[in-house]
Amino acid sequence: MKLLTWLFDRADRYAAQSTWRDFALVKACLFSMGVLMGLLVPFRKKKWAALGAGLVFLPTYALLLRRFLPFLLERDEWEEEEPEEGSFCGEIPNEPTVQE
Repeated sequence: MKLLTWLFDRADRYAAQSTWRDFALVKACLFSMGVLMGLLVPFRKKKWAALGAGLVFLPTYALLLRRFLPFLLERDEWEEEEPEEGSFCGEIPNEPTVQE
């Protein structure tokens, strides 16, 4: 049990310093490993392998989406600000002028 605790602690530390790009690489790696493992399943057992994979995918996807959806729906402060009248996206407010 101490091995799992140690391993989960290391995983938490890795996740804390990782970016979304790191997690995208992990996902791509795991997806590729899953495809390779799927190729090894005999044809007559592919239906059961697909059913098992689907039964694992659906709840894990739902859990991930439940945690990620609030981040997609939240409004940031910059989205709530009203633009100043007469301003446009490329304007830099209070731009210093060069005096000679």
